[in-house]
Amino acid sequence: MEYVQCKLVKGNIEQTSWIPKKFAIVGKGLKLKDEYDNWSYGWRVKAAFGEVDEKHIPDWRKAIRGHRKSTGDSTPKVEND
Repeated sequence: MEYVQCKLVKGNIEQTSWIPKKFAIVGKGLKLKDEYDNWSYGWRVKAAFGEVDEKHIPDWRKAIRGHRKSTGDSTPKVEND
């Protein structure tokens, strides 16, 4: 499946996401799942950019976990008295 990177808007909120090509139509209204798997209605495609195959989409969660591990940010913090 092909994906397109799009700028999405909802009110005064903007975000950039990779969405399936068939939905990447400027002006199209969308519903997206949030981080809690709830549907969020009212998103609109503001702009569409590059196209990639599904296997080439970056996994940002994996990249963030790797960064935290390599910098020590994932280590539990110790409170000082």
